[in-house]
Amino acid sequence: MSVKKRQLPLDVESEIARIVRTYVDVARGDDSSQQQEALRWLCSGLERLLDGELEGHDGWRGWINGILPAVGIVPEAVKAISAVEVSVRGSAV
Repeated sequence: MSVKKRQLPLDVESEIARIVRTYVDVARGDDSSQQQEALRWLCSGLERLLDGELEGHDGWRGWINGILPAVGIVPEAVKAISAVEVSVRGSAV
């Protein structure tokens, strides 16, 4: 299988890092509406990241249309591991 490794633009990587840090900060608080908004942005960033990683792989002819965390199904489906690291368990659409 031939894979053309595509580098994400630096601004995309920086934006995803900012989104992760924001999610971690908000997840430590008590405002559930802020947490839902931060999770939406986190999933959107992960969608862009995964789509960029899959682009150029032989046999891949699609796009990622969403990241759906398994909240309510898997305990701790979204978990802030550190100030710069998040774990998301779920599905990519």
